[in-house]
Order: sequence, then C-alpha cells, then structure tokens
Amino acid sequence: MMTCYTNRLRDIPRLAHQSFLTCIMLLLALCLGVAPAFSQLSRLHADGKKIVNASGQEVILKGVGLGGWLLQEGYMIKEGYSGYGTQWSIKQRLYNQGQTDAQVEAFYQSWRDNFITKADIDYIASLGFNCVRLPMHYDLFLTSAQRAVRNGVARNNANYESYVSSLTSWYNGNTLFTDPNLEGFRLADSVLRWASANNMYVILDLHAAPGGQGSDLNIADIFPGQEHGLWNRSIYRDITNRLWQKLSAHYTNNDAVAFYDLINEPNNVPANQTIHDLFERLINSIRALGDTHLLMVEGNAYGNNYNYMEPFTFTNRTNLVYNAHRYGNSTSTTATSGDINQISELGNIVNFRNTNNCPVWVGETGENNNSWLSANIAAMNSLGIGWCHWTYKRTTSGESPALLRINPPTLMDGAGNMAAVLNNIKFANNVKNTSTIAAVAPGTPPTNTTAPIGKTIWLRGFNNLYVSSEDGATTGMNCNRATVQGWEQFLVVDAGNGKIALSNNGKFVSSEDGQQAITCNRATVQGWEAFDWVPTTDGKVFLRGSNGLYVSSENGTQAMTCTRTTPSGWEAFAYGEVSAAARVAAAAAASSFKVVGYMPSWAGSVDAVQYSKLTHINYAFILPTSTGGLTAVEDATKLRNLITKAHANGVKVEISIGGWNNGNDGAFEAFAANSTYRTNFTNNVLNLINQYGLDGADIDWEYPDNGASANNYVALMTQLATALHAQGKLLTAAVVGTDGASILNAVFAQVDFLNLMAYDYNDFQHSTYAYGQQSLNYWVGRGLPKEKAILGVPFYARPSWDNYNVLLQKGASPYADVWNNNGYNGITTIKNKTNFAYDNGGGIMIWELSGDEGTGANSLVSAIHDAIIAKGGGTTPPPTTTAPVGQTIWLKGFNGQYVSSEDGDTAGMNCNRATVQGWEQFTVVDAGNGKVALSNQGLYVSSENGTKTITCNRATVQGWEAFDWITNADGTISLRGNNGLYVSSENGTKAMTCNRATAQGWENFNYGIVSAAAAKIAATKADISLETSTGVLVYPNPVTKGTTLTVNVQKYDGTAPVQVSMVDVNKRVVAYKKVNAPTVSVSTGNVSSGFYIMVITNGKNSYTKKVIIQ
Repeated sequence: MMTCYTNRLRDIPRLAHQSFLTCIMLLLALCLGVAPAFSQLSRLHADGKKIVNASGQEVILKGVGLGGWLLQEGYMIKEGYSGYGTQWSIKQRLYNQGQTDAQVEAFYQSWRDNFITKADIDYIASLGFNCVRLPMHYDLFLTSAQRAVRNGVARNNANYESYVSSLTSWYNGNTLFTDPNLEGFRLADSVLRWASANNMYVILDLHAAPGGQGSDLNIADIFPGQEHGLWNRSIYRDITNRLWQKLSAHYTNNDAVAFYDLINEPNNVPANQTIHDLFERLINSIRALGDTHLLMVEGNAYGNNYNYMEPFTFTNRTNLVYNAHRYGNSTSTTATSGDINQISELGNIVNFRNTNNCPVWVGETGENNNSWLSANIAAMNSLGIGWCHWTYKRTTSGESPALLRINPPTLMDGAGNMAAVLNNIKFANNVKNTSTIAAVAPGTPPTNTTAPIGKTIWLRGFNNLYVSSEDGATTGMNCNRATVQGWEQFLVVDAGNGKIALSNNGKFVSSEDGQQAITCNRATVQGWEAFDWVPTTDGKVFLRGSNGLYVSSENGTQAMTCTRTTPSGWEAFAYGEVSAAARVAAAAAASSFKVVGYMPSWAGSVDAVQYSKLTHINYAFILPTSTGGLTAVEDATKLRNLITKAHANGVKVEISIGGWNNGNDGAFEAFAANSTYRTNFTNNVLNLINQYGLDGADIDWEYPDNGASANNYVALMTQLATALHAQGKLLTAAVVGTDGASILNAVFAQVDFLNLMAYDYNDFQHSTYAYGQQSLNYWVGRGLPKEKAILGVPFYARPSWDNYNVLLQKGASPYADVWNNNGYNGITTIKNKTNFAYDNGGGIMIWELSGDEGTGANSLVSAIHDAIIAKGGGTTPPPTTTAPVGQTIWLKGFNGQYVSSEDGDTAGMNCNRATVQGWEQFTVVDAGNGKVALSNQGLYVSSENGTKTITCNRATVQGWEAFDWITNADGTISLRGNNGLYVSSENGTKAMTCNRATAQGWENFNYGIVSAAAAKIAATKADISLETSTGVLVYPNPVTKGTTLTVNVQKYDGTAPVQVSMVDVNKRVVAYKKVNAPTVSVSTGNVSSGFYIMVITNGKNSYTKKVIIQ
C-alpha cells in the first residue's frame, strides 16, 4: 500500500512531498492510536560501573526531585512547622477545621493539578537537568473509594485496623491497582510525556511504600504507632510487590523511564536481611514480566547501607543501580566512613562502585547552604557520579536550598488559606532562588571562552590605572592603582558553562548582583561570582555578570560596579599576565602569617598536636631567678619529644620564660635592673636553647612597671636580641592586650614578633571579637609593624576556667560564645578573629593547645587553619611526594615476602606473605603536607606512634596514619612515621613496628602496582559482613521541641566515646554531646523547629540520620 502512495508522489515537489508524507504518517498514527514520538531517548542499562544508553554512551543523570507534590512533607509545606510533618496529619488538620471529605479531596486534586505542570518541567530542562525523580505515594494508585477508606484513618486513627482489613480484602479479591485510569498513572504519564518532550528521563520513586518503610513517619506518611508496617506485616509486602508488578506492566515499553526506585529510604530497620528479601522478591517479580529497566536498590540507614545487599547477594543482579543519599557529608572526593558498605561518603561510593562493578546514583542531596551545594556537586561531577537535587520547590519566606520558593500563607495557617495556597503553588507565581540555582543547576553546555584560564593577570581600566581587590574590603574594589602589587593580581578560574571567576588571595570577585559596589571577599564561586569574558575588537575585555550587566571601572573615581546595560570605555579592560617573580612575591607575603600555640609542661600530649596547622610552638614555662638564673625544665622528655615532632613538620619551638606566676614578677624586676645579671640571664637562655635545639625564646614578663622597670625591659630585650639574632634564633614576647604603656616602642625593633594576650579582659566575656580588634589596633596604632602583631585567642572560658573541650563535653555549642554564664570563643569567633588578624596583623596566638577538641570538625586549631586557607595563605607550603598516590600497590620486604594488613588484627601487621591477595594490597592516599596514608579494605595503617606493633584498623587519617614516602638510592622506599622513626618489616620474624631511628635493610621495601584484575579478584573475595542492625536508633523522630531526643548506638565500641552533632541546613552545629555510653540524650530545648542532620560517631563507625524537630 505504501509503495503505491510513494510511486504516485514521485513528481510532487520535494517540500510538498515531505509535508504530505508527514500528514499521512500523523493520520495513520492517530487512526492506529499510536502517540507520536517526542524525543530520541533510548533504554538505559548498566555497563559495569556506568549507566549507558542503547548506543553504549555513558549517561550521567543530573536531576531534581519533585518533592512535596504527590507526597507532602511538613517541613516543605511550612517553614519551621511545629506539628506532625505527615500528609495524613495535614489532612486531619483540615478536617478538624470543618472541611468536608469532598472539600479536602477537591483541594488535593487541585494541588496535584497545579503544583507540577508542563511549565515546571520545561523550566527544569532549561536549567540543564536531564532527569526528574518522581516521589510517589502508594495511595494514588488506590481508587478514590479505596483512598477514602485510608482518609478515614486520618479522621480517626482507631480506624487503622479496619483499613488494613480492607486492603487485605482488596488484595485477595484482586481489586488493587487494576484500573488503568488511577490518579497515580495519570500523573506519572503526564510527567513522562512532558519530560520526554524535553529529552529528559524520569525516575519512578515509591517514596511512601504501603505500611511505611521505617520509623520516619514524615517520608512515608505513616500513621502514629504503625512504624515499620512494611516489615512487620506481610500484607504490606504483598501489596508492594503487586504495585510494582502493575507499574512494570504499565511502563515496561517506556524508554523515558530511567529506572524504578523500588523503595525510598528504608530506615532504622533492625536487620538488612529483611530489606534484602523484599528487594529480591520485587526484582524477581519485575524480571519475570520481561521488564529490562534499571532497578534501583536502596539500603538501610536512609538508602545508604548495603551490608548483605551487595549485587552478588541477588539472584537477578543484571541492571541494578545502587542509591546513596548525601546530606551534610564531606565534600572531599576521598572521604570514607568506617563501614565500606555505608556509602554516603564519596570515597565509599567510589570504592563500592569499583568493588561491585555497578553504578551508584545519589538519589537525594541538598538541604544545605550554597557553598556546600556547589562544592558537593563539583565533587560528584569530578567522580562521574550522577545525582538528584532535593528538592524543586517548597514554601519559605526567603531563599532556601530548593530551586523555587512558594510564598506563604500555608495550610498550617488555617483552612481559610486553601485558595491562596493553590494560587501560590503555580509555577507562574513561584519565586526563583537564584543563588541556589546558580549553585546546583548543570546549565547549558559550556561555550568556548578565550579567557586565560589558570593564568594570574592584571586588569587596567580606561584611566590607565590597575584594578585592586582592596584585599576584600566591603566598601568595594577600585580601579586606581599605579602599579601591580599583591591586591592587583587575579587568578582566572574556570567557573563552568563558559564563565570565569577572578580570585585574589583565595577570595573571589562578586558582582554583588549590581546592588552595591563589587567586592572580592567570597570564599566560593556561585552565581554572582561567575562572569562572561567578552573580548573586544581592540584586544581588551568586558566582564558581564550573572545579572546580564557589565562591570565598570567607574574611571577610578569611585568603587567599581556591575550595573551597565551596555559596555563602552569605562567597561573595557586591558589585561596581561603577571610575571612569575611578582606572583612569588605576593605569595610570600601571604604565607608569612604565623600560628603560635602555647604547649604547657603540665597539660596536653605532644602526639595530639596538629603540627601541620601551626608555625610556632612555645613550651611553657620555666622561671627566672633574681640573679639571672633559670629553673629546671619541667618534663624535659616532653620538651624533647615536642621538638622532634615539631621540627619533623617544619614547626619552630621556643622556650617560654616567665608567665603570670601568680602575679609575682619580682625575679624579672630584680635581674633586669642589674647589667651583670642581665648578661647572666642572656647566657643561660642561649645555653638552654643550644642544649635542647630550640629555635628561640619567648619572654613572658607580662606586666613590667612604668618608669625604671620599663627602661630595664628595653635593655633586657635589646641584649637578648643581639645575642639570639647573632645565632639565628628568635626572640618574641607575650604582652597585654591593651594598656601596655610599660612596653616601650623601643622594644618593637628588637623582637621578631609580640604575642598579644587579647583575653582575660574581665571575668565573663573576657575575649570578645571587639576586644580582639581593640588589642590589635592598639599595638599596630602605636607603631608595631603589623607583621609583628600576633593576636592571641583563648581556648578556655571564664569564670569557670574550663577548657574549650571540657565545655563541649558539658554541652556547650562549638559555634557559640556563651554557655551557662561562661564566656569563650567558639568556631565562628575564632574564624572571625583569624580573618581580622590576617587582614590587619601578622598571625594568631593560642593559649593553649591542650584546650582544643581533637582534630575533627569542632577543632579550633582547624578553624584557624581553614580561615587562613580561605584567605589564600597557609602555615607552610606543602611539600611534594613521589609516592604513587591513588594507585593500589604491594610492598615487599628485605626477606622477599609481602606486607599484609592482617585484616586489621590488633596483633599487628606482618611481612611474611608469599603472594599478593586482598590483605596485601594497599591504596596510597594523599594525607596532605607531602605525606601519604596506606589503606586496605577501607581502613588505614597506623604507626601506633612506635609504642606497639603497627596495625591497619583506623577509620580516618590522623597523625599516626600519615607517613613520609622516602625514595632510596637503590629504588626501594622507606616509610617514616610522624614520630620521626621508620617502619621495619622485622624481616618477617614478628609483627612490624615503627621504631627505627635509621632506615637499613629491614626498613627498605620494594613496591609495585597491583593489576586491575588482581584488585577486582581481591575485592570479590573480601569477607562479607552481615549486619544485623543499622547500628544506631534515633527516637522519637520527629521529636517535639523542648523534649529529649535519644540516640542508641547498637554496635557500641566501648573503647571510644559516642559523639553526637546536630547540624542544620546551613551546616551549623546547633547541638553537641559526647558521652562514654551507648545511649545519648540530646535536649532540643535550645534548638529551633526544623530539619536537621544528626552525625553520630563511635570509634571507627559513623552514622547520619535525618531529624525533624517540631
């Protein structure tokens, strides 16, 4: 028949021919009931670790979750909602306010018809996303009559068992999910039609499973007291299986479906075996229907834990994709947690993907500040990990982590607002969260740019003067410099999507969206920090901001702006590359910032010091005598160990002489007044420095008197400076924060720097940010060169005198400054002071190091370091290493045998294996500062500080897990621990150690790269860990504000404390507790209602839980 038509049409002109054929095809399609194709989407499938299309091309899915549409969650409906967050409770609220069943159902029908429409999907596509995840409530696949029975439970919870009985009857009578016109099918079909028209895929997500997939009521619309219904009642598992059979039959031929997300976020399920068995059943049922779609597996712990759920545990393991959900996790691409099958951290995702040769997709991530969102997505993109942002829209009064915001009012404000709510949810009435969009949207394919990416440049305006960052001043940047110095140099950074960013001293230029003068003080690149680099015909460049307007030099007459609609002379900039010499000079100035920590003889361990984050350590104290003598060093062994470790890390150590000493500085007063005694003191100080190999002396004569005493102080410091500087040694001094009139200006030239004790100002808030500013301004204002002004910060509180770490143990927040009538400095204030000192002084001084909270997220030393790095500085330039970082290697000892991790056995590692199997393979990890760490099966080798045999059982890299990789002349390597001693094979005769002062035969190792095949075999043979619990329970959740939240660590490690941090969506720690017990009670009285992430650590195990405070 078609042949006949085509013969007849041979003489019709080409265009008419094509038009006519199109009409014929459309008519035939309509007659046959076939919908015309909208896109070129093809069926996705798994190819090893990748998701690929029918042509074998990798497809990295980057999507948005359509949360709040087909399943309402309270926190998305009203900001800080204090009631239950379940959908049924929202319905109940409407019923209780007089709404009839018909009125409530009409409202929800309109909600579903307007919350997501084609306009929403078109907009998502315009942002560059290539998929959407559709969270579905199972009740939308009930008939309206069946759903009315469920709504009866919302009216009266006593109807619950009757509803279960009805479900059972419907299931047995085969009247569940049989109507092809069910609301769930109608809505999913619409999304698939709209998405495929935009060449986008859809993930069908059973977000609220029958009965509820855990104890989290909110995400599964669970009725009170009915937690874990899916796992506790077999009828719910039967119904879930029936539902997926019907969904599969409906969508089996639809290639726009990327995959089926079978059950969203199983949580707090007592045993992974239970989850596994249901997934096994669902997978087999779908495959029995001939459906080849990808199937997503979600494990315990909110879709993150896969112990006994790895691919090899399933009968049908083809085309499986694994899920991870990331909220508040580290953005480091190598971060891991102790459990190799807990895959919320990126390092664990990569390892799981490699070990099991399967794709992993981050099905949810978001609910955080834009800095974290941007860094998180950049990290996932760099690893080729697909992701889905949660969520698309929700109700807030201001910008939120959603892409769009819905303006109030809300349903919780009264049933009278129902019409306004339905109006505000429409796309046309939504407000774009522009900063969030800039942080997460993939954007359009990047355009070519001629910008000198990676180069450091200067910019010169129409007035022939240079652009200056003004060192990040909030008053704005200027174009008025005659020469190029440090502030006039900008690194050109690729900001993605064909845009660039400009960085000076580690901070980025911001357009400020044209609302104020442009600045250079942003820590990360978001929307306002990205610019189009627009070349001009005469070799200059225009810079166009994300607001579509151009940067203007304002001809140097005022601060620069980004407000011009069209560019001309003042908007054109000449540019050129800064010479290498100029860059080095600027970098040298930035890296001169000092971080000085006092280490008391009576407190703190030299093994706990974060040496890589310090430049100087002052050992406190020894005392002078009235004739210029010195008392004996307290704990001389500690001082020697400190010097060894500090020098191994490039940190200088001074001896601190004096101190407050109960207000008695009579010895200083006496000997400083006598020239003979001063000489005696100077000689004794030099002898002590040379005896111990110290780098200098810190004089803590804190309160010399005015008059003669002040002059004697000058004489003493002048004599010390002459003697110490002649031998290349340092001379520093500790002085009061303000009112230091007795320290005469003549001292300034003698010292290398002064440590300003900007604390103890009073007995409560003794060291505020304002007092830190006052102190630094006081000394610099008197003429002390700013590079010699080191601002002191306290690691203790007043009036209790408790150290910072003790305060946290008692319940204080690491981000606050006041707790229980005690004043201290939390992380925010410490960072602010560091920033102020960086801009206006020469460094930060700490009294004292033992007061810090370990090395983790709440460490104040780390906070100082982070602030410095953000400023573009650093304590010491990191050395390089020749180690094969990122490679998996074997190590062979002098005896020709291989090193074994012994699978983390506490008895220690050995060098006695004849062949390389799983325990003999070590991944070389960059540990920072030129050091490496060695990892086997997710755990790290520890030197144990040389005090016992080395082991391989650490979950994270701390000091003892970092080694120098030393290449020997014969091509072998040696490993030196942070104790300055070498790892020895012990020639295989006993467990290995790290206690050799020199490297000889037994301390030298050959190494080689493990083949990919061997690595894969080893991974396959790795022991299978059968976890009987998620490891931790958090209840009640949601929790009512003001009550207590209980955390129970089921796999409790009694050798380590349990630490609980509650983190809000802005990544602020709002509550913290540390106990030596498996059960922790966390008060919510001082925490606002809302959504939080709870981070729980115990030994090598770590867990994350989503918590809602109502």
